[in-house]
Amino acid sequence: MTIRFVLWVIAVVATIGVSQLQERLFSPYLVLFICLLAPVSLLYDVFFKKLRLRVKARDEMVQRGQAASWQLQLVNDDRNRTHFLDYTQKSSDHGNPDKKMIHMPPQTNETIDIQVDTRHCGIQQPPGFSLGYLSLFGLFRLPLKQTANQSLSPVYVLPAVHGSLSQPSPFGDLIKLGQLQSSGREANHDEIDHMREMMAGDSMRLIHWKLSARLQEWMVRQYAKAQEKSVHVLVELPELSNNDEAGLSYRDELLERVAAEIRGFLYHDFQVTLVTHEPDVLVQTVRGLDRFDSLRRQLAVVAPKKHVPLVVQLAGDIGERSSLVFYIATSTIDQDSARELSELQRTSGGVLLEILSDGLSQQQKELVKELQYDGLEVVVRPRNGENDD
Repeated sequence: MTIRFVLWVIAVVATIGVSQLQERLFSPYLVLFICLLAPVSLLYDVFFKKLRLRVKARDEMVQRGQAASWQLQLVNDDRNRTHFLDYTQKSSDHGNPDKKMIHMPPQTNETIDIQVDTRHCGIQQPPGFSLGYLSLFGLFRLPLKQTANQSLSPVYVLPAVHGSLSQPSPFGDLIKLGQLQSSGREANHDEIDHMREMMAGDSMRLIHWKLSARLQEWMVRQYAKAQEKSVHVLVELPELSNNDEAGLSYRDELLERVAAEIRGFLYHDFQVTLVTHEPDVLVQTVRGLDRFDSLRRQLAVVAPKKHVPLVVQLAGDIGERSSLVFYIATSTIDQDSARELSELQRTSGGVLLEILSDGLSQQQKELVKELQYDGLEVVVRPRNGENDD
């Protein structure tokens, strides 16, 4: 309700009252005109509104800790009318709301920056806000909040990865030394394996000219075939209860450890396949550091989802086990998952297991020793700490 609306109500009541007390003092047409001001003002703005609204995210993805921001763009297409808008954004920390009065002359535009700090990985929705403008005669304050919120797109908050690629990782030595088994798919290698006679279909670039001149036969280089390095990534997130701030922080740290290890695999030319449950299974395979953010986005999508036990994940379809290396990150270990991991080690190209935990029980420590005895590479990493061997 605006001051003009209150004054209009007073004017209508006074006009009708005086007309009843003093006959013919006010014409019925004047009373009708004053009464029609409000509905005409409202109907005009409903059907002939010339205020356009557009909302877009500045960045589709941000790293955790960075601010997620949107732009609210307002355009006044009216050639004669000035718009007065009232903008209110609710504070994310329950403080005082951010209020702003906007004055838009005819055929002008205005941009409002909407920003919120990101605390956890996941999908960040824009903060709540309200936006209203005065009707044609300033009698009503019409809301635009519903239209604006429908136009807002969420921002993906990716797991943060800091530091350089040269920093050591729990499995860095295995990756660098090439001790991980390969996937079985062949890829060209730069080293020459042997020479052979030229056959139909061979490229002229493969000809070894000196040897061909000496033997008086066309001889070509035969390059060695190296098996393509491939790794499957599985993640078991910690269980999460409602409004569990500590649990969310735990998940953030685990996801960021996974993201850091994925970056290392991609840097060393591994083909990485990330398997997540949301609870629907999502499988994405990439190669090259330029595709790293697509996997981080997948981790951001799964971040707020329900806990899916590792046993359930290992029982599903996770590819041709005999030709794959598996990197698995979890926050705990139990008898059932240890049994499944030992079986996976026997039927696959190898298993790298990272447990992010501040402390394991005696039973869990015994399970870790059994897994290491079965050939798994196991790293127990304290939260915010170094490797605990």
